[in-house]
Amino acid sequence: MLYILLSPPATSHFISDGLTQDSYNTWCEKNHFKSKLPKAIKAEAEADEATLRQTRLDGHLEDISHKERVVPYTDARFREAAIEWLVATDQVNKYILSHTLGVLTS
Repeated sequence: MLYILLSPPATSHFISDGLTQDSYNTWCEKNHFKSKLPKAIKAEAEADEATLRQTRLDGHLEDISHKERVVPYTDARFREAAIEWLVATDQVNKYILSHTLGVLTS
């Protein structure tokens, strides 16, 4: 008997002709052929999925408690924060003009 394996339906036909799954699997190993039986395909897909699954870092990470740090108030720090805010909001020109005009008019 000569059997030609073309696709998974052909493989199931190969088995239904009286050969057992064991003899088919033995033939596959002997001829370096991947088994096309549904169970073998499913097992291979599950093995691939297990190796490709990315593990989580949750077990390796620790929570770090952050203490709230309050910076003491000083006029110098307030002035520095105000200047940073003026620069960030692009109000430097308005501030300089209003103080310059205020100095010139007084």
